[in-house]
Amino acid sequence: MTDIAHLCSRYLAESPMVRGTQRAVLTRLQREPIGAIDGPKLTSKDVIDHAKKRAADGACAATAAADIVYLSGVLSYAKPGWNMADVSDAAVREAKPLLRRLRLIGPSKRRTRRPTDEETRQIVERLRSRSPLLADIVEFQDQSARRISETCRLLWADLSEATKTIIVRDMKHPRMKEGNDKRVALPDTALEVIMRQPRTDRRIFPMQPKAVSAAYRLAVNALGFPDLRLHDMRRGCSTRLLEQGYSVPEVMLVTAHDSAGMVLTTYNALKAEDFHARTAIAKALGK
Repeated sequence: MTDIAHLCSRYLAESPMVRGTQRAVLTRLQREPIGAIDGPKLTSKDVIDHAKKRAADGACAATAAADIVYLSGVLSYAKPGWNMADVSDAAVREAKPLLRRLRLIGPSKRRTRRPTDEETRQIVERLRSRSPLLADIVEFQDQSARRISETCRLLWADLSEATKTIIVRDMKHPRMKEGNDKRVALPDTALEVIMRQPRTDRRIFPMQPKAVSAAYRLAVNALGFPDLRLHDMRRGCSTRLLEQGYSVPEVMLVTAHDSAGMVLTTYNALKAEDFHARTAIAKALGK
């Protein structure tokens, strides 16, 4: 069988390291109309029709672009991986220029949202009445710039109180699924949260990431804070460090980004209005 659904299913079965968004997209493509099309007969019009359907379903251009990228990956794998000489991603490559022109695919919009100090205070306070551990994890997120999946993997054995650093294991990396371990700096406020945790588990914060994210979302909705996500705390911490006068290389020691551009763009929520406020603070401190 060479229909798109079968090709996606086979690719996933033979690629156990494919996880997260890519696995979810390829699983969903099997249920889409494009999944019933025979791979060798796929046309650029089929690809464009799929992108139009995704737009009609409410998917943004970045979401549709993920469909196209991951579909292309499966099709380009078919010839060398399965000796299917008549299957290729030519139809996808042919469709891409028009998809971009029609704005059916495109890059994701840059988020600039960061929680205010008051929003964080109220969220932590609300969570503390439910679970001190939940509240501490969220407070740690605000002060450490960690992904929640990283926080819930942190180990006591990897903490160095003397240097105020900790090893973050299996950090997210575009070309590595595991083994990307890095030692990162802990701001004093983040270390304080760690040091008040009981050592009853090898993990510092023994909780599932999804449980923390769900609790945070419930708290945000209950408090009526618009468009706020747990991951925005990573941007908030990075921006706060820049506001405090740390250089980009110093902030990278906390965030563990390999590229300065990530700190300067994706994880920087500074606005033009912040420039003079920052200058005033510096003058008041005699800097």
